Amino acid sequence: MNRRLATSIALTVFLAAAVSVCAADDADRVLVYAPASWAPGMAASSDDVKATAAVVAKRCAHAGFEGVTADVAKDGKSVEVRLPKALVASEAAVRHLVERRGDVTFRVRASEKMEDEYRDKRLNEGAPPPEGYAWVPDAESSLQALVETPEAPVEAKIRKLAAAADTKSGAEKDAAEDAVEAATVELWTVCGESVFTNSQIASSTVQRSMSSWGAQRFMRVVVRFEFAEARRAAFEKFTAARIGRQLCVVVEGKVHVSPVINAAIPGAGELRAPGTGYTEGEAQEMAAILESGPLPCRLVPAKDK
Repeated sequence: MNRRLATSIALTVFLAAAVSVCAADDADRVLVYAPASWAPGMAASSDDVKATAAVVAKRCAHAGFEGVTADVAKDGKSVEVRLPKALVASEAAVRHLVERRGDVTFRVRASEKMEDEYRDKRLNEGAPPPEGYAWVPDAESSLQALVETPEAPVEAKIRKLAAAADTKSGAEKDAAEDAVEAATVELWTVCGESVFTNSQIASSTVQRSMSSWGAQRFMRVVVRFEFAEARRAAFEKFTAARIGRQLCVVVEGKVHVSPVINAAIPGAGELRAPGTGYTEGEAQEMAAILESGPLPCRLVPAKDK
C-alpha cells in the first residue's frame, strides 16, 4: 500500500469517527432512574412511579429546563428523563434537581431558653428532646435546632394502639380498632392545624429587588411562595398564634432558614437564603422544589440510554 492511499484511508476513518462523535453529541440524552425502596423488600408501586415522573417533569420545567421530559419507562418500574440536545450540557444541573427528594416543612423553633436547656441535657445526660420536639441539623453549621413536631406524639400513639389491637380478638379488638380510628382523626386535626409542607404550595416565583448597603447597591433575590387556597387561612392562624417565635423552614431534613414571625403570615411569604443569599440558579431551584412538591419516592441513577 502506497503512502498516499494509506493517508487517505486514515483520513476517512478519522472523519467517520468524528461524524459519529458529533452525531452522539447531537442526540437527546436519556437519564434513567430507579425508585428507591421504601423499606427492604418493599418496591414502589406503579402509581408512585407515575406520580414521581410527573413531579420531575414539573420541577424541571419550573427551573427553566424547557423541553426536558420525564416519563415512566416501558418496564413500568423506572423513570426516563430525556434531555433535548440543546440541554445536554446542563446534564449535571438536571441530575442534581431530579435526585433531590425536595421535601420542605414549615415548623416552629423552640425558644432560645428551652433550646439551651435541652441542649445541655442532651450533652450532659444524653437526654432525648421533650415530647413533641425534635433536634434538626442546621444546613449552614454544625449546630442543631430544637423544633416543634406536634404530629410525632400522635403518630407514636397510633403505632402503640395498632400494635395492641393486633394482639386482641372479638369485642376487645373492635374497641382497640375504634381507638386507632379516633387517634387517626386526632392526627388529621393536628396536621391540619400545625403541619405545613410544600405539597400544599400552589405557586412559587423568583423575585428580585435592589437594596443598598452604604454606598453600594446589591441585587437581592428571594423566592416568594403562596399556599393553596385551602391551606392559607390555617397558615395565617398558625403564624398569628406564634408571633415572636422563629419559623423554621426545614428542607430535606435540615434547617434552611429560621426567620422571626413578626406578624401573621396570610398564606404567602418570602424565603431569603442565609449568608450571601440565593444565586439566580439556587433561587430557581428552590422555587421549583417549593411548587412541585416532594418526590413521592426518591430516585437513584440507573443505567442510562
